[in-house]
Order: sequence, then structure tokens, then C-alpha cells
Amino acid sequence: MRVSDYPLRLASSEMTNTLFDLEVSRSLNRLNAQIKYARAYFHDEEIDTAFRLYVRVLEFIAADPSRGCAISRS
Repeated sequence: MRVSDYPLRLASSEMTNTLFDLEVSRSLNRLNAQIKYARAYFHDEEIDTAFRLYVRVLEFIAADPSRGCAISRS
């Protein structure tokens, strides 16, 4: 896993049901993460910290996939 060399761009957008959303999508061989949040409730610095923590979790799991979460299907 590699973190992009591009700077993190934070942006808020209209949200109807949540104050914070993390959306992850895949296109070809690339994962894209987008954070949507309500600026009235979060500062950019908090969102930046949340994103960096998410990257750390992914790096931790990627280093040893056996540490990942088990998914149960009902």
C-alpha cells in the first residue's frame, strides 16, 4: 500500500443523514477515499487526523492480513 504524493484535499458537501462519511471506491488498480463532513461540526484538522488514522489502520492490516477484521455474513 502506498499513500499518494498528492496533498489531501478536504471538502464539505451537502449531507442529509450523517455528519461524517468516509467513502472508499476502487477503479482499476487504485483505491480512492473521500471524506464528506459537515463543516459546522468538524474542523479541517480533525478530518485530516481521522484520514491519517484510517491510513494507519490500512497499513497495519496490509502488513499482516491475518490481523484484519473477520466479516460475518448473516
